[in-house]
Amino acid sequence: MNIGPEPQEYAYIPDEFTGYLANLVSEPAFSAGRPATPVECAHPIQASDAILDDACTLLAALRMGKTQIPPSHLRLEIPIPTLRSLLDCAGLLDEAGIPTPEPTRTFLESNRSAALTWLVKFWINSPAFNELRLVPGLIFEGEWQNDALLTRQTILDMLHALTQNSWWNLNSFIQSVHDTHPDFQRPTGDYDSWFIRTVSNSENSTQPEYLRGFSSWFEVEGALLRFVITGPMHWLGLV
Repeated sequence: MNIGPEPQEYAYIPDEFTGYLANLVSEPAFSAGRPATPVECAHPIQASDAILDDACTLLAALRMGKTQIPPSHLRLEIPIPTLRSLLDCAGLLDEAGIPTPEPTRTFLESNRSAALTWLVKFWINSPAFNELRLVPGLIFEGEWQNDALLTRQTILDMLHALTQNSWWNLNSFIQSVHDTHPDFQRPTGDYDSWFIRTVSNSENSTQPEYLRGFSSWFEVEGALLRFVITGPMHWLGLV
């Protein structure tokens, strides 16, 4: 069957047997890990709306035709590929990567609260903004596709289990996802067909490693969770 975002496997169980199975199989309850200790949250990095300043700088550079920009020249807090992808999914860039005049003017003339809300709205609802492909240290090969929007919505749903306005231990949250909902971005549980490898390090002759199989979960899924929370969500002022 090909229903939903990607093919799913189904098994049929006759009705007369379902009553016997009801108490045998259950979905593991999701635990959000543990709250952070006072030591762990003693030095917080406050969220801000600085992404708006970075967005203005990058839009100006792109408007000048500087499509290949050394990051050191702009001194942005947010990595250029991530910010550029966000501006693109927000409708501020055309197919050539140049700012679209009217949407960009509206965005830049908005007050800071409205402009930040603009970016948050498009980030939450965009199927094109692909966090997995933006995780630092990973390289992606092949024609396979992942459902970025479904994965993002699933992560946000899991984060709703956390108590608001309180500090939480990130490592324990990631471990809890691993233990209870490991297939949050791979509904079919396929850990072999996505060709993902690490970046080679010429300084210490480290060879790239292909991250396949469930044993690479923390290097892929764990890294994605960490990036979404400490990256886009923090830069957009959500955490």
